[in-house]
Amino acid sequence: MESINHPGLIADDYLPDEDEVYVTPDVIEERYGITATEAQIRTAMVLMHDYCNRRTLWPSEYMQRITLASDRSQGVLAVRPVLRILEAKGRYTLGRRDNSPRNHPFIYSGLEIMLGRAPGWIDITTDTIEFYAPTGEIWIPTGALLAPYGEVQIKYTAGYAQIPEKAIMAIALLINSICSKGDGDMISYTAGRVSRRFNTASFITRDIKRLLNFFAVRSYE
Repeated sequence: MESINHPGLIADDYLPDEDEVYVTPDVIEERYGITATEAQIRTAMVLMHDYCNRRTLWPSEYMQRITLASDRSQGVLAVRPVLRILEAKGRYTLGRRDNSPRNHPFIYSGLEIMLGRAPGWIDITTDTIEFYAPTGEIWIPTGALLAPYGEVQIKYTAGYAQIPEKAIMAIALLINSICSKGDGDMISYTAGRVSRRFNTASFITRDIKRLLNFFAVRSYE
């Protein structure tokens, strides 16, 4: 698995390999009656990943930095479902002027302030981090000084060991949409007086969006 670290996350110019394809042409035809080639399935996967803003639905590693709300130890991981927390680090940050605990000199290193450096990262034992896989919610323990961290950096694994049926159906509908529209979104054409009518400016219809929204990564925060 390749570790992915991107501030806005994640989709990139990437064509899935043969062993990464979510479904075979035979399954697409058997389940949905749509004839497809492997190349068309990979094309549909690229469109799916771009819309969902993630590189793959298979389990993969991600690195995410989260700014925690003041005096809170909870955050949300962007890619779901979360399978495992691999590494974690935290650091104390300056809070508001009226938030004295975060401004305590023993919490935010006075020496680092004097040198103009950012506070250092402190390793967090991954076993002490609780998470809820479907939503990506995490709970971070307090540090050695019994104060909450202001920022955490989490390396974790997320994805599906088995591709959900919603994703497979979305691929089938995407292939059907591409084949029906060709290289455009025109759905009618009248000769003589030229008349064109368009259904949507995208191959991704409302039905496909409903299926893909379940997998979409909206932001890192």
